[in-house]
Amino acid sequence: MYRVASRKARYVQDPVLWAKERLGIDLWSLQRDIAESVRDNKKTIVKSCHDSGKTFLAAILICWWIDVHPPEQTVVVTTAPTDAQVKKLMWEYVRKLHRNHNLSGVVSEAAEWKSEDRDIVGFGRKPADTNIHGFQGIHRMFVLVIIDEACGVPQQLWTGVEAITTNAPNRVLAIGNPDEPNTEFGRIFIQKDPSWTPFTISAFDTPNFTDEYKEMDPDVRLTLLDPAWVEEKKISWGENSGRYRAKVLAEFPISSDENLFPISLLQDCVDRTLLPPSDARPVLGVDVARFGNDKSTVVMNMGGVIEVLDSWEKADTVETAHRVHEIALRVGAEQVRVDDTGVGAGVTDQLIRLGAGMYHVIRMVGSAASPDIRKWYNARAFWHDDLREQMTRGEISLPEFSVAASDSKTLFEELEGLRYGFLRGAILIESKDQMRARGMKSPDFSDAAVYASAKLDVDDPMLRLAPGDIIIDDPWAEWDAQGYVISPY
Repeated sequence: MYRVASRKARYVQDPVLWAKERLGIDLWSLQRDIAESVRDNKKTIVKSCHDSGKTFLAAILICWWIDVHPPEQTVVVTTAPTDAQVKKLMWEYVRKLHRNHNLSGVVSEAAEWKSEDRDIVGFGRKPADTNIHGFQGIHRMFVLVIIDEACGVPQQLWTGVEAITTNAPNRVLAIGNPDEPNTEFGRIFIQKDPSWTPFTISAFDTPNFTDEYKEMDPDVRLTLLDPAWVEEKKISWGENSGRYRAKVLAEFPISSDENLFPISLLQDCVDRTLLPPSDARPVLGVDVARFGNDKSTVVMNMGGVIEVLDSWEKADTVETAHRVHEIALRVGAEQVRVDDTGVGAGVTDQLIRLGAGMYHVIRMVGSAASPDIRKWYNARAFWHDDLREQMTRGEISLPEFSVAASDSKTLFEELEGLRYGFLRGAILIESKDQMRARGMKSPDFSDAAVYASAKLDVDDPMLRLAPGDIIIDDPWAEWDAQGYVISPY
């Protein structure tokens, strides 16, 4: 009994030793420094590059804190910008560590850890952004709060965290990518708030870039940032871009808003000559005008070759649908992808009837979820960013300018003018209203080009159907008469 008590006393003072002996995990140098800071300092804050293992380290510290302190006096609280980030990221790691290393108590799928006596010793919570009192009612001797993806957590919740960590033994660990300087996370670093102990983990600090890789378990090294990925992003993003600074160097962008498509990249696409594959079929992107001076536009993607086919103003949904239908028949389109928000929904409905058996009609909903909400705030952000990646890989060519093809120049200018920022750590493309507010016109042509170029889910069973096919004994059957919505990515 004395030996067990003695070991636990050592573990309270040595989270690094606890991780090694209790979990069989050797922390690397900066992880060790951060763990020891959580032991010694009231508040520790970490800005990090992509894939540095910061969330995994936080999960280890959660398990350490609960394992070495008396359960009746202990609680860990975690938060993040979204409920999914709380439950599917941080607490997924916690559940695996708990299960694999025979830690005490029970960890549920609802991000809650109960002791053997059924006391709650840890939980994840995402209060409303404006709820300053979201963490009230927590009164224990040993409180550890983890703020994950901290750049996306609003200032009010930081205030709520302060309110429950007033006792001397309490600790706070905030971790995140430095995506947005105009946040509480950014303020702490930029103003060098003395109440916080700061750390920065650049890609070049991680073991795959240092001599530490020789001492690392090969399986662990595979979970950390890959030098090949960094080299790829140096080329595709540019070393001076905000994303490279945030995701690789772990530094805040100089500006919170940047142009998504550099002019040099767009010019490369204009100068590039591509030959579409022999089996390529046209894919049309359609942006439907919402206002009097906006244009309905049709852009074709033929195996990476982008071409503006037509544009018009002041047409109702019936006329627009018939014009798009005629274009689709003329070029032999395989797919017609239509912005399905607002008035575009009416055009989509009519095209489904007009094009039955001749081409697929696909509803494009930019506000839908992206493949990874940590990287792209919504489907619109993913589609735009993916087009930029295709351009970088040399898979896209843009039309040359001419007097007779002024729409091609407009497409170029709209792409050049598009800006992006970050919201809760994820890329977000500025809205049409935001563009108008800074004197830019609606991106009618660029949106149509993005729709035509979007990488959609080719494994979606709905995509494998021919228009007009009937699905027997399936709950989706009634959709067949109305067209269908596919996955946005």
